[in-house]
Amino acid sequence: SRPEFSAFRDQREKLTADRLASQDNVLTFPWYRPNCDAPALLTDHTRNLCENYRWSEPLYGVLIGTYLRPDFEREPQSHRAIYGATICQSGEELPRMLRERGVSDLNARLIKGDTPRACFDMLLSGEADVAIMPLLTGNRLQRDFAEFEDIRSAFKLDIEMTVHAISPAEDAQGVDHIRALNRGVANIRESGVWEGIVNEFFAGHDHDASYHEAHAQ
Repeated sequence: SRPEFSAFRDQREKLTADRLASQDNVLTFPWYRPNCDAPALLTDHTRNLCENYRWSEPLYGVLIGTYLRPDFEREPQSHRAIYGATICQSGEELPRMLRERGVSDLNARLIKGDTPRACFDMLLSGEADVAIMPLLTGNRLQRDFAEFEDIRSAFKLDIEMTVHAISPAEDAQGVDHIRALNRGVANIRESGVWEGIVNEFFAGHDHDASYHEAHAQ
């Protein structure tokens, strides 16, 4: 039978373990995969995701960019360089990504912007030193709004995240769908059209550049 998808456009952060545990969904998408190989850095929520859900193979990659206010005093070579900074982010998953790299509210000030553009506005106003967002989003903002052209990109801090579909591990039907999805995507990749499908997906989300083009910039 055809799997029932619950698609959430840019709202993966709003899904909770309780929502996933409901019987309303066989598969949910999209999800960034936590670093399940570093248990000390997991929260209760991400530990639950690692231990109790079956993850598809990576469907595509998203590069998370780090942006700096124009007068940021140094060029960061590692995430240690932004200790003590005020960091703006607009997605609930991003603090988790930073924590996996040693940055948390213990050594930095994490603030929330309503949108990625709001985080860029905070860089210009001095309310934030650093902004974290998908590289495609940051590049689009800099392309479309001239006032953001002086915001700097700390490319050495870019984080590559993989995006997956998931299903509760005890749900046999969901696990079967994960396996079928993995086989189907593998076949499409072999045919050479998978990247075009991913680019079309991003085009529908107001991104004109492919992930690979963003990575090369």
